[in-house]
Amino acid sequence: MIKRGKIHSKKKNAQVWVETVIYTLIGLTIIGILIAISTPQIQKMQDKALIEQAINGILKIDAKIYESINSGTGNKRRLELKIGKGQVLVDGENDNLIWELDSHYEYSEESLPVSAGKITITTLPGSPWKVRLELNYPFDIKFDNKDIVKIFSQSSTPHIITVENLGIQGEKTAINFNEI
Repeated sequence: MIKRGKIHSKKKNAQVWVETVIYTLIGLTIIGILIAISTPQIQKMQDKALIEQAINGILKIDAKIYESINSGTGNKRRLELKIGKGQVLVDGENDNLIWELDSHYEYSEESLPVSAGKITITTLPGSPWKVRLELNYPFDIKFDNKDIVKIFSQSSTPHIITVENLGIQGEKTAINFNEI
């Protein structure tokens, strides 16, 4: 009888270990499923916040442009531009500012421009989407006194930029950007 009790006890111990392993695997599977479901939502929320930061960033540049215009010809303003995601284009050829970033968050209907005050925001197709913030100007926008496109990429340190009112050149007020 003693042998029979030991065998029964060993089977019971083995059963406890099997149950423990099974419950652990079930728990890990549930955690994996929760992470798989929540990660895209977290990415969308992060990208939505980055788009809002980009809107604030482009409005900050816009404010510096108007400060230099209101203060007169030759006035220069300095700003620090932090680009956490995407890139900023100073487009001297088309006289506008553009901030583009890849996003898991669909800010607007695909390919349909929406207006957020002065800014036109377009979500372009792709995986992830490309969100484009655009601000057009009635001024002659330049970079380094040239009608070129200058691209500022994301960086861990802010870009130091100056915005200068060059006065009226031709028919428009010229605004010059430089990077320090």
